[in-house]
Amino acid sequence: MEHRRFSKWILFILSISLLASVLYMQQASAADAPPTEWSKTYGGASPDKARSMIKTSDGGYALAGDTQSFGAGGNDFWLVKTDASGNMEWNQTYGGNRPDIAFSVVETSDGGYALAGRTRSFGAVMADYLLVKANGSGTQEWRRRYGGAGIDAARSVVETSDGGYTLAGFTDSFGAGDRDIWLVKTDASGNHQWNKTYGGSLADGAFSIVKTDDGGYALAGYTYSFGAGEEDVWLVKTDASGNHQWNKTYGGAGLDGAWSVVETSDGGYALAGYTESFGVGDRDFWLVKTDASGNHQWNKTYGGMETDPAHSLVETNVVEAGDGGYPLAGFTTSFGEGGQDGWLIKTDTDGNMEWNQTYGGVQNDFLSSVVRTDDGGYALGGFTASSGAGNEDFWLIKVAHAWEYTLAVNSSPTGVAFTVNGTSNVTIWLETFEEGTLVSLEMPETHDVGDSRYYWNQWSDGDPSRSRSVNVDANITLTAEYTGPYYELTILSSPIVGVPFTINGVPQNTMFHDWWLGELCTIVMPETYNGYVWSHWVEDGDTDRVRTFTLSRATTFTALYIMPVGGTTISLESGLPTYWTAATLIFAFVFAASGFVLRRKFN
Repeated sequence: MEHRRFSKWILFILSISLLASVLYMQQASAADAPPTEWSKTYGGASPDKARSMIKTSDGGYALAGDTQSFGAGGNDFWLVKTDASGNMEWNQTYGGNRPDIAFSVVETSDGGYALAGRTRSFGAVMADYLLVKANGSGTQEWRRRYGGAGIDAARSVVETSDGGYTLAGFTDSFGAGDRDIWLVKTDASGNHQWNKTYGGSLADGAFSIVKTDDGGYALAGYTYSFGAGEEDVWLVKTDASGNHQWNKTYGGAGLDGAWSVVETSDGGYALAGYTESFGVGDRDFWLVKTDASGNHQWNKTYGGMETDPAHSLVETNVVEAGDGGYPLAGFTTSFGEGGQDGWLIKTDTDGNMEWNQTYGGVQNDFLSSVVRTDDGGYALGGFTASSGAGNEDFWLIKVAHAWEYTLAVNSSPTGVAFTVNGTSNVTIWLETFEEGTLVSLEMPETHDVGDSRYYWNQWSDGDPSRSRSVNVDANITLTAEYTGPYYELTILSSPIVGVPFTINGVPQNTMFHDWWLGELCTIVMPETYNGYVWSHWVEDGDTDRVRTFTLSRATTFTALYIMPVGGTTISLESGLPTYWTAATLIFAFVFAASGFVLRRKFN
């Protein structure tokens, strides 16, 4: 009975957690997401699926995948080229009378295109790698296939510095086990130069390849041969010749895989894919961040109760783009209009979701690619069954720019209290604003730290105004510069006030109170004033009227003057007698008595 009650509480808590997660996703959605500028479809009456999309050097876009509406038969490679507004400029098919599917496209250094995928029209009966090279108008220049007797499919391609190509995917024809990652290197004409396999006794494959800054390659995908669970994310790092350097797995007891990898600005890697081991639902977006050696740094999941896998990511650098982080694209069956919808998530540099947006209708819609556009927005590529001419069409979406910039305000010294748009803040301060935001800053005239004071000087860009407005149109760092430190110097005199004196030759009067820079000061007190005679400095007993010192803290000096009376000195402080000698008391008594007798006599 107790066990049942406990189980009910666990289920209740899990339900609340799942509900909170879903509500969080919904609250972080359309309110913060940038608007859609336009959406375009391309296709015929039969299914046409864009599986890769790139931004081209002329500001347009190229989408590659497969078409059943056009071409020679079955599925053909299909390449669609658009202008910057998504208007189709041309399209070309490549293939034979059996299924041929392109999974990756790159723009080549000569202005053309290279498409990689798998073919059943050419080569082996099962499937081979296929690489097609086209010119800038999409006309095929050559095609090459690579493979053996089994199923071999290229999923990603990069152009190399020597003008050749490197393809990554999987092979059933070669390697150590059931299926291995297969890396194939060609020359500029597509001729095979070398190939490498990576894997164990079970099924292993790559979905994504990137060239790394050290000249090698990073391959991301999945492994059944290694790791913690049934299927884990697998990251393999090689040198420029494909020699294995290291590999890492990430995952849990469920099915986990990576569809995309990027080398990050800090030299590490970010991988996007799916996880069934973690998260709240059946399958969630999964973002894994590593260091340069592939060591796990952090990971984040995003999703709802159903299936939500990520297929593409890019890194946005805060210096270049104004808002660092990771946009991830894929599809969701947890949110949206119905069926499966395209899903875009934008995170900050630590993987925390900033906003998300779904795209699609009541049918199945899918995003395979996300790129950052020149105007700061995003372009999304994939395919849709909710709109267009046929069953499924190529789909290209332009998301409006959401330029955001950081405004940082520092001060020297730090910790100055100031206002931003009328709101109180303290330096060091940093905030992100949308492009074109006008921000008003107001710094104080003085800043006190303990017993020291600093006075306003200018901003680090030379502006002397304590109050200014800043148009945030770039990443801006400003430092409010103050002069100092200054220290409080107080000069008093006793028993009379107003004794004239000089500081560094400048006439002053007691009582005196001011802030002085920590520099050499010389105070000169008069020998006599209004019948009073110099005695000493009260604080330390120094009898020298001329005092030279360097200020290093708040300081008070009291000059003591005395009045000579009948040759006997009476010392007074604060206008009151503080002590009398015995002779003085007798003299005062006699003097007072004599005065009394004289007054009586004259009266």
